[in-house]
Amino acid sequence: MTCRVVLYIIGMWSVALLASGCGGTAPSAEMAVVDSLNRSSYAAYYRDAYEAGRLAEQAYARAAHYHAGRAEAANHLGYCAFMRSDYAQAEQWIDQAGRLTSNELERFIADVGQMKICQRTARNKDYYDARHRALRRMRRLLEDITVFTEPHEKRRLHFAFSEFYAVSALYAYGVQQHPQAVGF
Repeated sequence: MTCRVVLYIIGMWSVALLASGCGGTAPSAEMAVVDSLNRSSYAAYYRDAYEAGRLAEQAYARAAHYHAGRAEAANHLGYCAFMRSDYAQAEQWIDQAGRLTSNELERFIADVGQMKICQRTARNKDYYDARHRALRRMRRLLEDITVFTEPHEKRRLHFAFSEFYAVSALYAYGVQQHPQAVGF
């Protein structure tokens, strides 16, 4: 009788462990919809910022279990708010993107977004803090650059690196560090 009880407890524990391990995985249908909306939002960045924001809002709302997709949507929303010069709203979205996921690419993009906001709002110390975080993440991303195989991820990675260097050069030029600005 005790052997059955022990087997029953082990079986129930295994089922509970398996269920808790699968609970953090987003359904593939949700991931497909959110990824599609995020790709469309990214594609609309320079054509129509309003459309990019609308698509990012939809992606954010639909990403109930897909944290990386929600973080990407938050980064898109932060970018759109930045383009509207709503720096407080942009900072809220970008901070949220950094907290939502452990995805280094999305966190790097959030750090670069934070750099842009700090540059525009003349918060020098915060700019350097964000830049330092971005440099650390950039090094980690470069160590594992081969994991970026999907075209959308590659485009976002190149976008983030370009933005990092552009913001760094513009900041250095703005504070009259001309040799550093040319070096970026």
